[in-house]
Amino acid sequence: MIFPSANLCLFGTLASDVHLLWVDVYGSTMRRDYSYTISDVGMTYPHPHCTESLKAVAGHYWSQVSEVSARYPGGLTDVLNALHESSGDPAIARLRLQRALLNSTVIEAYGWTDLDVEHDFFQTNRGTRYTLSSDTRRVMLDRLLQLNHERYAEEIAQGLHAKKRGSRAKAAAQDEGALFDVE
Repeated sequence: MIFPSANLCLFGTLASDVHLLWVDVYGSTMRRDYSYTISDVGMTYPHPHCTESLKAVAGHYWSQVSEVSARYPGGLTDVLNALHESSGDPAIARLRLQRALLNSTVIEAYGWTDLDVEHDFFQTNRGTRYTLSSDTRRVMLDRLLQLNHERYAEEIAQGLHAKKRGSRAKAAAQDEGALFDVE
């Protein structure tokens, strides 16, 4: 999926393990790969508030990913895969630390400063990954779902989900303009 945007908060959020958790639970799969669906994932994910800290950390993460990707033969895909392997490459180790900082910053943008943001190699539905602990992922998923419900209730109260005439595709197309509007 391509998101043509220069919005660093959007990039940082979509690149975080917080968002990948939502994708893993609510997206579909093709083999072991993620399959990003706008209706099931993109339109339901409750984005955090955009903060200056998130912009800065996301920008630095993007710079590091770009720099490391230029040195890998397979580019970005190989770099992202290497993050989840216990590679001795110092550039990948630094990128893991930057990703951990990105995750912590996204969690902070939600206001969830009480969460333990331990990062390490943990077993997930996708195998062993460098990510947040299973306890943290479980709490985050509960909070994301609660936030999703709260925001949906606000949208209902504003009349944003009135029954629309026409196909689901037309309705989705009408909503798509505001899909990733991040403050």
